Amino acid sequence: MYERCNGHSIWITISGPILQVHNRIELVETIINNGGGAVVTPATIAASGGCPTNCPNSCNPDCLLNPAQLLQPVDSVVAAFSQPGWCFGRIDNTNNKHHRKTTIGDITARVGYETVKKDDCHLDSFFGVIIPTGNKPKAIEVFEPIVGHNHHWGIVLGSTFGLEIWKNQCGDITISGEFDFMITTLFERHERRSFDLQYKPWSRYMQFYKDINQAQLAAASADPFYALALHTPGIDILTQEVKVKPGFYRTFNAGFIIDAKCFELEVGYNFFARQAECLRLDCEFPTGAALKAIDIGGGATGTFQTINNDFGNNCTATPVANYNNNIITANNIDLESAAHPATLTHTAYGSLAYHFDTCNGYPMYVALGGSYEFPPDNVGLNRWMAWGKFGVAF
Repeated sequence: MYERCNGHSIWITISGPILQVHNRIELVETIINNGGGAVVTPATIAASGGCPTNCPNSCNPDCLLNPAQLLQPVDSVVAAFSQPGWCFGRIDNTNNKHHRKTTIGDITARVGYETVKKDDCHLDSFFGVIIPTGNKPKAIEVFEPIVGHNHHWGIVLGSTFGLEIWKNQCGDITISGEFDFMITTLFERHERRSFDLQYKPWSRYMQFYKDINQAQLAAASADPFYALALHTPGIDILTQEVKVKPGFYRTFNAGFIIDAKCFELEVGYNFFARQAECLRLDCEFPTGAALKAIDIGGGATGTFQTINNDFGNNCTATPVANYNNNIITANNIDLESAAHPATLTHTAYGSLAYHFDTCNGYPMYVALGGSYEFPPDNVGLNRWMAWGKFGVAF
């Protein structure tokens, strides 16, 4: 902190919390009929998947390094979502698997100026930069733990206003209010995201033929099982590198503080609003894939997919000779299904801190606190949080 001759100070802060994000998948199902159990497929079907080649970053090397992991028909939803034959979009529920990531959260550096400095009130304004230090999403697993803002750089602007509300005669107990407003914008960068086809929620998990050659292999096979089973997981086709622009975050915080000698108790409310993300393809979408008619296989495709031929006479299936009629193009994909929607959340919090001076005169403090966050809809998360802080001023 540097104090100018007019009594107003210029200050600099750098913060980078150490965070652990912990996700545990608790997918539960009751199987009434497993259809005879899992089926062991021929090894040649293992090579039917694979990552798209149009974008060098749209690939999962772990998937390509394990060609012996078969795309097997399994006997449960849990097993289907965790099968290693998928390059992306897995939901690993094995033994209620825990997913953890511990690292330094994004570093925020701020420069501020005291616009108003009085005994009973103050007003500070600041500008800052967000330096990404967390991890990048890989899209290999759904609900992967992410620390930070998906490795986006950003800038922050804000103000802090404080007002003394009450003080006792001795002056050692005060009640004050602190009000903060901050706006954050994150810059565009590429990320790996999974998306659906238009008007087909969760079509990313449907079966596809990756190109006409694969459809012709299924049509020409003398093995009826191979002709029916051959496919490429849609999640491998509908996971691509995209440019993501997160937009603006806005935060308003109102806190009321009781200072009593060395102790400080704070309770408050926080409001958070976030714009919906804007996505665009980083590379040209790889055309050539088509939805497989899974009820008959044999290279047949369709504009939509059902688990059986409910409409009769195979009217939902197109033979391989007309494969090009059903090719998926960039006009058929729904990038919005991969974007985070606009979000509003409310948070109530409280904290208790103890302030003291060391022998060399540097003010220090330790604090413990907790909060509960709740959104008005299911876009945000209901979340409990506990934290500890330690600070030194010099």
